[in-house]
Amino acid sequence: MNQHAMSFDAHRFTPRANHPETLAQCLRAICIGHERKWSYNDACCALGTAVMVSLRANAPAALRWNVFGRHAFVEEAARELGVELRPLHPPQAAPAPPAPSEFELHWRDSYMPLVHASIERSEPVLAWMGWPQPHGADWGVITSVDGDGTARGITPGCGNEPVRLAGPPVQVYCATAFDMQGTRRHSQLESILRRFGRVLRNELPEAFGVVTGVPALKALGDASSAQDVHFVMNRMVSDRASVGEVLLKFASDADPRWRSRAERIAEAINQQTSFATRIDPSRITHELDKLIEIEATIADLLP
Repeated sequence: MNQHAMSFDAHRFTPRANHPETLAQCLRAICIGHERKWSYNDACCALGTAVMVSLRANAPAALRWNVFGRHAFVEEAARELGVELRPLHPPQAAPAPPAPSEFELHWRDSYMPLVHASIERSEPVLAWMGWPQPHGADWGVITSVDGDGTARGITPGCGNEPVRLAGPPVQVYCATAFDMQGTRRHSQLESILRRFGRVLRNELPEAFGVVTGVPALKALGDASSAQDVHFVMNRMVSDRASVGEVLLKFASDADPRWRSRAERIAEAINQQTSFATRIDPSRITHELDKLIEIEATIADLLP
């Protein structure tokens, strides 16, 4: 029996196969709960993950690509989408997975009381890692705490019923509604483009332990398996397919300077996505060189 629980509809998630960014899925689901109606693609663009190929070279092979660093801008992006996120600890203080045993005690003694309090206020809790396999590295939403003190929640791909966490999450945010009255679409466009620029220029804080943009794509060509290349290319096409559409939507009421800039960037990203879908696996080295060249061109267009 659940000691503390809140209502959270798993149907807010969209099919995982088409929308693989679980952080964006969860952030969008939380926004819907606060009557903030954003799409999955809006959330990916706000987070910067729509253009983020991220590599953590020292991670286990299965977690090396597009797992770490996804929350580099989550607090500011969430605020622009109408949700305030309060981290239980800053990202740079998060333990490297797998979390050491002492962190599990810290989670139970220091963080679970805060999770309890949020659930009692009907505030969902955004959590990274700790979910049952094969979703252990995903983001999910904690919605209840069982009588034995174990957190329970929902993550994309785990079905409609809450599941018990298998271990402590390494990053956790408590979510509340945020007054968006002063947030304008043109300022959101500028924020999105500036985050895109930081991603493509590999400017994420060192605490996230990842490389992005051109350095990540060069690493993909230097020392990756064919399976890695296939995975990253497919994910890149999936992530960027709707970026141009989102940018043009936010540019619709921007001043002419930002609207023109967004149009040029959208066109370049659309061209890159089209090129990536036609990459010939037998000529992958040459094709990656061209893809990297386009990535550098897009980075130069960004603020």
